[in-house]
Amino acid sequence: MAQGSSSSSSSFSRPWREQAPYLKDIYSRAQQQVGNVPLSYYPGSTIAGRDPATLSGEQAIIDRATGGSSLLDAGRSETEATIRGDRFNTNPHLDKTFNRAAEGVTRSFNRAVLPQLESRFAGSNRLGSGAHIGALGEAGRALGGELSGLAERIYAGDYQQERDRQAAAAAGAPEYAAADYMDPAMLQQVGAGREAYSQQQINDLIKRFEFARDEPATRIANYSRLVGAPVQESASKSSSFSMGILSNI
Repeated sequence: MAQGSSSSSSSFSRPWREQAPYLKDIYSRAQQQVGNVPLSYYPGSTIAGRDPATLSGEQAIIDRATGGSSLLDAGRSETEATIRGDRFNTNPHLDKTFNRAAEGVTRSFNRAVLPQLESRFAGSNRLGSGAHIGALGEAGRALGGELSGLAERIYAGDYQQERDRQAAAAAGAPEYAAADYMDPAMLQQVGAGREAYSQQQINDLIKRFEFARDEPATRIANYSRLVGAPVQESASKSSSFSMGILSNI
């Protein structure tokens, strides 16, 4: 008879025995948390309300942008009239200015030049002579030339000033053209601000929807996080046995 022997071993993991009561308590509490206490979103609005001053300012901009500006309209109208030349020869004081100046020149001629001329020819007893008449004509032409020069200085000066204003108005015209875009631009800014606020409200609704949709999964995730992975301890177990074999020799 011959005898043989054999052995086997196995290993397994289990929670650390010192950890077990605490794990049971955590599991119990986590289960209660998941089953009985649903997660809730922030109950109030997550978007700040619009300040009355902001709303009033926006409305004022809208009223101004849609109603226009009488001052801007007046400036544009005057600029256009100046560029067209509507203001030439419209100075109500120009003729009076010339007439007063011309009266002064004529008065000076009548009181100074003409008496001297008459006295000179009277002293030589040549009044009415051809030379006298020629001298009077020459003096009259001189007076006319002086009056003509006076008129040129006054009227031509006014004309040149108006031409300068016309050129300045033409140079400033692009500013009025650019001003046409100011009102639409301000309206666009108000609209963009309101769109942004509306989008905030939509985003808040989306977040609330996503929260409600994901709330069950979030609770499960929280449960798993609360439970955690237990600390494992390993153990091994071995066994041996012998078996006899009968053999006839």
